[in-house]
Amino acid sequence: VQATMVDINTRALDLARRNAEKNNAKATIFQSNIYEQVEGHFDHVISNPPIRAGKQVVHEIIEKSKDFLETGGDLTIVIQKKQGAPSAKSKMEDV
Repeated sequence: VQATMVDINTRALDLARRNAEKNNAKATIFQSNIYEQVEGHFDHVISNPPIRAGKQVVHEIIEKSKDFLETGGDLTIVIQKKQGAPSAKSKMEDV
């Protein structure tokens, strides 16, 4: 398995690098605001946006995921119900 990990937060990137090393994971890790610096297509996109990311950011992650997913690929987003999960679920069904 090859992972590509991105985050806008440098501390999160440092932690991702340490975790990848610790677990002998094959990972490309770099800074990007959502998909801005991302190239290529993926079998699976996983996102864990900040709790207070807001509907607009979450919907952007959902909408743009189709540009980066392989045919038959899927998207997983971690969102608490009270932080907008019903809205995100509805958006995912629309896309």
